[in-house]
Amino acid sequence: MTLRPFHDVTMNFDVSLLNEFINPALRWLFRSGPGSSPSAKVDAHAEVALTLLAITELINGGKRSDLDNTIIVSAIGHVEWLIEATEFHDDGSRCWDHSPWDTAVCARALFGWIMLESDELFSSQDMRDRAIASALSAIEWMTNRFQEYTDDPIFRWLSASELAQIGLSLVAKLKYLSYPNAEAEDISNTQEACEEVVHSLLISQSEDVGQYLDSDDSSVAPLWWESYFNTADVLQFLVDYLGWTSTRLSDDDSHGLYNRALDSVFRCTHFIEHSQRGPFWGAYAESANVLATYVRVGGELGQISRVNRPICADPSAIFRSIRWFCDPTQRMGDGSILHTPFLTTFYVYALAGAVCRWDVAKRPLLDVYDDLIRISIRSQSANESDLATARLELENLTERTAQAERSLLMARDNIHDLRWSRSRWISTFSTSLGIAVLMIIALVLFGGLRISMPRERLGGLVAAAGVFIALVVGVLAIIWNRHPSPSGLDDRSTRLN
Repeated sequence: MTLRPFHDVTMNFDVSLLNEFINPALRWLFRSGPGSSPSAKVDAHAEVALTLLAITELINGGKRSDLDNTIIVSAIGHVEWLIEATEFHDDGSRCWDHSPWDTAVCARALFGWIMLESDELFSSQDMRDRAIASALSAIEWMTNRFQEYTDDPIFRWLSASELAQIGLSLVAKLKYLSYPNAEAEDISNTQEACEEVVHSLLISQSEDVGQYLDSDDSSVAPLWWESYFNTADVLQFLVDYLGWTSTRLSDDDSHGLYNRALDSVFRCTHFIEHSQRGPFWGAYAESANVLATYVRVGGELGQISRVNRPICADPSAIFRSIRWFCDPTQRMGDGSILHTPFLTTFYVYALAGAVCRWDVAKRPLLDVYDDLIRISIRSQSANESDLATARLELENLTERTAQAERSLLMARDNIHDLRWSRSRWISTFSTSLGIAVLMIIALVLFGGLRISMPRERLGGLVAAAGVFIALVVGVLAIIWNRHPSPSGLDDRSTRLN
């Protein structure tokens, strides 16, 4: 008998993911106090931070009541543990594991936790202050690291994923500084550094992706950043950058960098949509990272006012990947993915994005299956299906408009015919009266009817009557000849059609 991950098809998909998958996985990741969880035991700071990002997103998405209270308590302890794990440098900056990727994820996690603005999520005000100081100092360390990279990109090499994470942490700082309770600070330097990261990533993108695509669609030139993992991080950063920048651009601003980033997002999304192999984009961790980004792209781009080309994540691709990660052959009984903290962390982060950002997940699972079957029968993506539906609606509307126009013309023709019909009958009556007069005159001439009148006057009367009859007959010939309708629809069969 085939084991299935989802049992109650009448339950909303997001509720099912929370109760049956996310909560068990979080209990496994944070099942014990700080320092004793699987990731903390090996000082995997980025894994702990990514788990905190998933919890933060669930809380911001209104799902806090669905999370176990033990998870929240353990998360607070892990935030404290993360603050204590920072490494100090002589210049006052801080980092985690001397890694730009790890440091950026940890800084993002602290900024996200701080912006929850809930006192009960901190053990004390001192803990909040230390979290702010750690995050800001980490940004300073990463900014210095990026400056070293720009001065010597060969010796001070950074991967696209590391650059993207630095960019994401800079956007997180910009969002934090926009909060009312944040310390006043000039954001121009941070925003300029963010734009420099965008520029560095745009010049490093690659279009050499032909071997990965399952479609020969030439309308879009897809691109990526040399690996699925890099591409997922870069795509998430570009979307965050667009979201932050779109509300601050005026019509007079130059949109060169903004438009280039937007174009890269669409081309990169096209690559993701057409390069999935079964449920995978590359290996396990890469697939989970792409899934986590892909489910967030559509929801975030839909909120950007300057985006006039909507991106809707393909529900069949997302569900196919979620279905695989939730399969009993991959998910262990304790809620983890193959008893591996690294994979489980990305798995939880991806499912949190699906619960909070994917509109399809807010519907019953049975409806989700029904929509996926409809799309698969048509062999279309969600965008293609919506486009086909819109075209059909446009054709139907055009046809109804044409029918309404023809009905209006037919009504005008009917009014015109009615007027001519009345005039014809009046003319026919006049002609009949004239013929009757002529008959009376003829009877008088041939003796059928006697009228006392001099014969010389009678001849003039006959001539006048003849002229009158000729005029009446001529008028009738004109009247009863077919008169063109004002619409030009002379063919009665055409008008009726």
